[in-house]
Amino acid sequence: MSMPEDDFYHSIPHFSEFNGLTEDHHYRPVPLDWWVVLTDVRDSTRAIEAGQYKEVNRMGAASIVCASLAMDGADCAYVFGGDGATLLVPPGNIEAVLKELSVLKSLATERFGLDLRVGSVGVEEACDSGARIEAARFQLADGKCVAFFRGGGLNVAENRFKGNEEKYGVDSLPLGQPDLDNLSCRWNAVPASLGVALAVLVRAQGADHPATYQQVLKGMESIVEHGLDAANPVKRNVMSYKSWWTCVRDEARQYPSVFNRAFFRKLVGIAVAVISLKWGINPGFYDPKTYAESIPTHSDYRKFDDTLRMIIDCTPAQVEQLEVFFENLYQRGEICYGLHAARESLVTCFVDGTEPGEHIHFVDGGVGGYAMAAKQLKARLGQTVTG
Repeated sequence: MSMPEDDFYHSIPHFSEFNGLTEDHHYRPVPLDWWVVLTDVRDSTRAIEAGQYKEVNRMGAASIVCASLAMDGADCAYVFGGDGATLLVPPGNIEAVLKELSVLKSLATERFGLDLRVGSVGVEEACDSGARIEAARFQLADGKCVAFFRGGGLNVAENRFKGNEEKYGVDSLPLGQPDLDNLSCRWNAVPASLGVALAVLVRAQGADHPATYQQVLKGMESIVEHGLDAANPVKRNVMSYKSWWTCVRDEARQYPSVFNRAFFRKLVGIAVAVISLKWGINPGFYDPKTYAESIPTHSDYRKFDDTLRMIIDCTPAQVEQLEVFFENLYQRGEICYGLHAARESLVTCFVDGTEPGEHIHFVDGGVGGYAMAAKQLKARLGQTVTG
């Protein structure tokens, strides 16, 4: 019996060793009738420099939440990029996803003053010049995976979208209420315990990409104390919860109006969260201590989509060593890279529930993280910086 196309992503066997990102047997070709959906905050660099890095980050995470819920809450294939996201959507869901993202686009403009670009490119078209899109599933924790991609097709899709927004872009719908009930930004910025939260973007050049990425990972492992598994910047002992009023003020902006049932439900959820996670009072229907301690293992501080993306906790001396290591590889023509150092990382939460596998936490570096590192990367690649 053939597999339903919408089950493609969930049928891929997962793996849990990050270095396995270069192994062929983890990847499966994406069906040609699927769609690449892209979101991106236009002029994100300028918005970040104006102090809107948290809002930019929120729109990237909100894109994933809206798309997932438009697919009936499916654990869809996506990559969070800081100022946007890239998602793979089966043909049966593409209309609903684009409609929900069009509403989010309007909200971004009206409530946050940001221009959220939304577009879609067919997988078949993205692969029509020899590129491929292959997907793998990397397990963060039991029941929670994130997608890895290779083959160059996502870069083709992004270039076509940004090069011809009139053809591939999606217009805003009149301002409505996107479904953001499960999106929250209630943790304070997480201070880097070793001094620096470093955003790292590395893209292999040359013929043997797997060997290059293995060389990069091996070199980083030798520099970062205790290895990359221990470099997760999300550490429970340095995390703190925001106040009730701060949470309410921040999340009210996700709603066109606060006079509705959806926002009332949000107020109740915020109250429970603050009582349990800030004040340490167990409400009885879930274990806040267990949930909070599971957040680091449910955080996507490292990922891969033809570009190695990481936010790592390291010392200033290790940053210097990493810069020398990457620059040597760059001068030899083996990689292009971008880095951005901050004192903290940001955590944006997508919470369906508090049990293992029911939540994920998108991680970015403070003051622009991935978006600012991407500016460096694009300069080294010789691309025009439009984000």
